[in-house]
Amino acid sequence: MTVNLALGAFLALRGSRTRSGAAVAATAAVTLAVAFVLLPPQFFEAQFRERFHILRFFREEITDTVMVTEAPNGSRMIRYSDGRGTAGTSTVDGDRMYGHLPLLLHPQPKRVLQIAFGVGNSLSSVLQHPVEHVDCVELSPGVIEAAPYFAATNRNSIDDPRVTLWVQDGRNFLLTSRDEYDVIRLDPPELHTRGVVNLYTKEFYELARDHLAPGGIFSIWVNVVMTPEEDMRTLTRTVLDVFPYVTVWHDPGKFSWILNGSMEPRPPDLALIEEKFADDAVRADLESIRVSSPYRLLAHYVFSEDDAARFAGEGPLVVDDRTLLDFSVPRSRDSAFGIANYNTNNWLVQLTEANASERIVLQKFFSKAVQMARHKEPVLPHLVNRQGHSDAEIAERVEAAGGAPGAARAAP
Repeated sequence: MTVNLALGAFLALRGSRTRSGAAVAATAAVTLAVAFVLLPPQFFEAQFRERFHILRFFREEITDTVMVTEAPNGSRMIRYSDGRGTAGTSTVDGDRMYGHLPLLLHPQPKRVLQIAFGVGNSLSSVLQHPVEHVDCVELSPGVIEAAPYFAATNRNSIDDPRVTLWVQDGRNFLLTSRDEYDVIRLDPPELHTRGVVNLYTKEFYELARDHLAPGGIFSIWVNVVMTPEEDMRTLTRTVLDVFPYVTVWHDPGKFSWILNGSMEPRPPDLALIEEKFADDAVRADLESIRVSSPYRLLAHYVFSEDDAARFAGEGPLVVDDRTLLDFSVPRSRDSAFGIANYNTNNWLVQLTEANASERIVLQKFFSKAVQMARHKEPVLPHLVNRQGHSDAEIAERVEAAGGAPGAARAAP
């Protein structure tokens, strides 16, 4: 802030040819001096400590301010300068699902690119598979420094010898790389986060597509509870414009969708999924998030490209020179950005109406999850390699595991 004020004062003085310009420059200079004298060295850290009480880690970086907060129940969350949290020990179910899904759909993934480390939960699940190499790209040094505070759920994944860590921008990493990957997956923060939209544009998807090995899968998660449905349609439409084959799945809590795009068909493959579940490490990790069988996994299916296209409909795409989502999502009620959001500690609601925050958050969360779950389609018509299993048997097991009603619909 001090640097910004000094720069502003300098520019105002340099460009001022009138009394009003000089007055602006003088005001900026006075403000700079007052701020320098009165603001304590740890002013921002003290504000967050007062707000969240237990602050385990705090770093002011060039890229952002990173902190780790701890709730009374012991759960930890990584947060940034606006108090927004994106992941932690309490988000492990969804995080692990994001990591597993593209690797369960690919027959033999060896090389993986993960953009955004988060707290390492997803990377930890990727490493349960017999992959040979993972490039993990993270923009913020502070995020990497915070990783040990989440060792209980990330299992020190960053120290795995198969992982190469790159501290830089993920999009720039791809622009300067010639490597190809079997899976490229992203763990960015929610869409209302500043700058994140650059990982959701058509041009970025094309860049990722060009770095996929033959048969490769691109995978990204989206918080559908905090993203307006119309924006989800726009985002899905953009993914479909680049990848002709798409499968969409939801996490165990049904608040996120995982969109997987490819240039070759990668439908749900029962024989392949059963083979993956035969791996002790993979099965144990999936069981830890209550995905205890191939049928339980299939119950998380939402839809594939045809139904995705119907959901997306006609309309604009998210492109670099018209990003759309970074304007519409933060302004929406769904994002509840800075108002009634668990990740921001519901702070504004708490200031305006006692005991209202929990009610507002829970009602919004569950009603939107129910709303988006209505788009689920039966997996059976799209399921391949189900030799030895009758349609009726599969449908019964998937529905018992929580799949979409009507999963017994005959396959084409």
